[in-house]
Amino acid sequence: MVYYVIIQVKHTIMRQINFEDDNKKTRIVEGKPKTKKGNREIPLPYSILHKLKEYKNGQLEESILLAGIWKESGLVFTSEIGTSIEPRRLLSVFHKLLENGGLEKRGIHTLRHTFATRAIENGIDVKTLSELLGHEDVNTTLNLYVHSSEENKRDSMNKLDFIFK
Repeated sequence: MVYYVIIQVKHTIMRQINFEDDNKKTRIVEGKPKTKKGNREIPLPYSILHKLKEYKNGQLEESILLAGIWKESGLVFTSEIGTSIEPRRLLSVFHKLLENGGLEKRGIHTLRHTFATRAIENGIDVKTLSELLGHEDVNTTLNLYVHSSEENKRDSMNKLDFIFK
């Protein structure tokens, strides 16, 4: 029997232009996902639970050390004081990780595209993937998120090799 843990997606956090400000400065906006399907539960493999528990224990230690400052948000990943992570900070850390790994600088949204492509490559059906990504329509998943690799194209054509023999 395989066990899993559920992560709930109920909110979005983004930085957007504040059109009420004459200088058009940006502000952090917390809201609901764009679609009904965006509000979802994602089952994670049990193997990830150990890592999440380690992370949560570290968070608990931080909250004790920062008693009076720590803000309990119920979020899995937080800032140093328990609040939501500032999108610019998250992007900065992501870029640093890419740089350290010798990878090209990309936007954080690239992770969704990579996840979708790898999921399809590993046999996850498109309907399930679409629901995991929170899409209303599988066409969104197929047209915007799933990218075929050259290796997959070659493997697919090699499966048809028997036709030419």
